[in-house]
Amino acid sequence: MTKTKVSPNRFAWLRRLLCISLIVFMLPAYAEENSQGAENVLPGLDFFVDFTFLKNVNRNIVAWLRMEDGTIESPVYQTDDNVYYTKRTRTTSADSNGELFLDCASDASFKEDVWYFYGSIAKEGQLYPMNGLLEEGALQAFPGLVLMTPKGDYRVEVFAGYQTNTKDETSWRINTENKYQFDLSMAEIRTLAGEHLREDCWPEYGDKLLVFNTRKSNKVRVRNVYFAKLTPCAQRAENAVDLNKVEMDGRETENGYVDIEGVGRYMVYAQDDPLWEHLRFETSGSSKVRRFGQGGCGPTAAAIAIANLVPPEELPVMGYYAEDLAGFTFCSCSVNTYRCNQTHVQYHAQTQEEFLRYLPIIMGNFTTGNNEWHRVSRTEGRGTSMDYLEDLCLIFDLKMSFTRYAPDALEMVKEGKGSRIALCSAVRGSPFTGSSHFVVMIYADDEYAYYIDPFRGNDYEKYPKGKNIEVLQPGVLKIPMHIARDMDVSPYYILERAEPENP
Repeated sequence: MTKTKVSPNRFAWLRRLLCISLIVFMLPAYAEENSQGAENVLPGLDFFVDFTFLKNVNRNIVAWLRMEDGTIESPVYQTDDNVYYTKRTRTTSADSNGELFLDCASDASFKEDVWYFYGSIAKEGQLYPMNGLLEEGALQAFPGLVLMTPKGDYRVEVFAGYQTNTKDETSWRINTENKYQFDLSMAEIRTLAGEHLREDCWPEYGDKLLVFNTRKSNKVRVRNVYFAKLTPCAQRAENAVDLNKVEMDGRETENGYVDIEGVGRYMVYAQDDPLWEHLRFETSGSSKVRRFGQGGCGPTAAAIAIANLVPPEELPVMGYYAEDLAGFTFCSCSVNTYRCNQTHVQYHAQTQEEFLRYLPIIMGNFTTGNNEWHRVSRTEGRGTSMDYLEDLCLIFDLKMSFTRYAPDALEMVKEGKGSRIALCSAVRGSPFTGSSHFVVMIYADDEYAYYIDPFRGNDYEKYPKGKNIEVLQPGVLKIPMHIARDMDVSPYYILERAEPENP
């Protein structure tokens, strides 16, 4: 790796003299002090970040930096000092890599001409892909960066870099007071960077600039400094996607609507769907680390019932009943914030499509205490109870009945002809589980009862009463009525849409 020699501060006066000589020799008189660079505006980005939501997650977030290939994907923080985020993560826990942050003296609204970022290029650090930028040819091949702020977005082109010591607080500061001072700063950067520069994106007076002040660790006394030009982007593209949601929305799922012959069209979810089966599903004080794919039958069963009784456009109403001001949030590793590994930003469910796609884990979030009733239904010992069903009935204007007798539940669902759905608690001896499990009865007629099993990978053949189960589609079951009346399932929670009152 080719390294630029570290320049001691005691030679700063000599560097200044050389730079002044260079400017006098190369440049014309600086008569037009207030002249501005070309106001180029690039096309809008096809992605964005929701800063209103991010501020609810962490009020210190002021921007978002992304590399085109996704190898850099990091919020930018700011506090009232330049020490806090060198040693702390976004969750305030200690970490030698810290976080990417904006200089405390900078304007958080990004109105200034030069912005100073600090971050780590150590392995797993936010700016690690910039670690090798001082190698031969690396600067020219470096992928583009994008900086997103609440006030606008920018393309970021790195045009120079060099290595200096941590006591150097002057060489990388850029003076934009006037064109003369700006050109003086640029000449000094050119001298220090040597071969590590790009002429094709060299800035002009009036361009906005970004300086990356990077480190490998808090103990190493050298740091790499990189300089970048910012070009504003137009407003976001019409079909732009939220970067907070790209990872989860890109996952494959086997959930969706299915048509059951003679019964109707039903939304089918599975707790062990690849979309969320590995997400952690715990409460704030839990000492366990259980996965939704193994313990999410209750919330998934509730989601199946709600999705098939409530019109999709009404599902986002649930968001008004979250205790957290941010609403119902989850991520690629947890159904809530309690067990998140904090390496990414939470997904904020808002739209009809998002609630329909993620309803089971939103239900899981609800059961861990994120509701205005402060009800915690997820326990360490008993799994997840159904005591929150009355809250859901209040939210979605549903009626709920309760029975412990299978014949009564079957008759009620049969009379409902698709307008009533029963959440059923299966116990040992049933054809569904060797311990306890929730399933959903969606329909019944004179001959059969139809169920949706939240555990798609269930093996019914290993249970004596499971040999009479016919699997119509993954998770969709058809059971003869005489078997359904006696298969160790109790109690039954029957939900139905309330009839509108006559005026």
